[in-house]
Amino acid sequence: MFLHLLSAALWDRPAEAALFKGLDGVVWTAIAAMAHKQSVNALIADKALSLPTESLPPRAMRMQWLMQIEQTKAMNRNMERVLGTLVQEYEQAGFPFVLMKGLACGAQYPNPLLRNPGDIDMWLYRPGDYEKSRIWAAEQGYGAEDAGHIHYNYQWQGIFIEPHSRISYFHYKKYNKQFATWEKEVAEAARFGRVPVEQLLQPQHPHQSSQPQSSPHSSHPHPATVRLLPITLNAFFLFHHMFRHFASQGVGFRQFCDWVLLLKHYHKQINRQEFTEHARSYGLLYPMQVFARAAVEYLDAPEGIFPFSLLPEFSLLPERRTRRHVRRVLADILKSGNFGFHGPGKKRPAGKYSGMWFSFVLSVKRSLKFTTLSISHVLIVPYKKLTNRLKIGFQ
Repeated sequence: MFLHLLSAALWDRPAEAALFKGLDGVVWTAIAAMAHKQSVNALIADKALSLPTESLPPRAMRMQWLMQIEQTKAMNRNMERVLGTLVQEYEQAGFPFVLMKGLACGAQYPNPLLRNPGDIDMWLYRPGDYEKSRIWAAEQGYGAEDAGHIHYNYQWQGIFIEPHSRISYFHYKKYNKQFATWEKEVAEAARFGRVPVEQLLQPQHPHQSSQPQSSPHSSHPHPATVRLLPITLNAFFLFHHMFRHFASQGVGFRQFCDWVLLLKHYHKQINRQEFTEHARSYGLLYPMQVFARAAVEYLDAPEGIFPFSLLPEFSLLPERRTRRHVRRVLADILKSGNFGFHGPGKKRPAGKYSGMWFSFVLSVKRSLKFTTLSISHVLIVPYKKLTNRLKIGFQ
């Protein structure tokens, strides 16, 4: 029933009222808990509250969901306002950036205000800008802190800001080097989409990637205009980012829906052959096919939105291993929740070394479960975590 409501929200269609008529309050509570776990509260709430009277959830839950919807809308509007200010400040300081994930995905939703907001992720694409912007951010009193090898972060007006030196990274050196080349080509060409910030919370804005682009060294654009990644790179990046988290700890439906809706909106602008070759060259084609089949079977995604060949219809899948992968991926998303934070069992201990050991053991268990889904992306995770932990320990 959770999946039915989520699917109806994604494709902007009514939920089947008969399924929910006279539904027990315990079941509604479970649906609400799953919505929270998956960070899709407002999407589920809005669709549930659109049901006819005889199919509505209990009154107390209706009141709670109405509050969550308004809170989500308010957080999105606040994030939009903060982003507009950041665009202006970073442009004036000489650090133009590209918006990634988050708000950049919102406009593909039927109602962008209902997508649970996260952080503001920006890519400082020009050489040297990342380090200079970090010094500048510290001088502004933003308290910029190192948060990994490709980004720093700080909190401003209640929003977490994550400036990145790279779009993404791979654990496997071959893929990492390959992607760095792609990033460099995109940065040098600087042919980014441009969208007014206020359009990010309006449904189905055009990407504008085919429109004339300004040079990164040209005069500053209107402060309310933000850069976006090229469509093909964005579609690839959203999946890789999602799958990297899936391989390491788990991922929820918010990231899955971002990828699916981006493809739904822009698939006609993506060269299928080019995209397929990209996916294959990074060893990600089969995982993409598995996630795509899961989206078709469990979220009613149209098969035609995916810019690569799909695995056969679920009931006709010839390989038992592939059917198992599709089911396991969906089950793991349901179980793990947003970024794997809601998985069952013990939680990460507070201690530094006990926490590192807990994370390592968890990654080993996940690698044993999903290695055959992608050897090069899953099996390497425990090794990378162990070596990184050892370096931290020695330091």
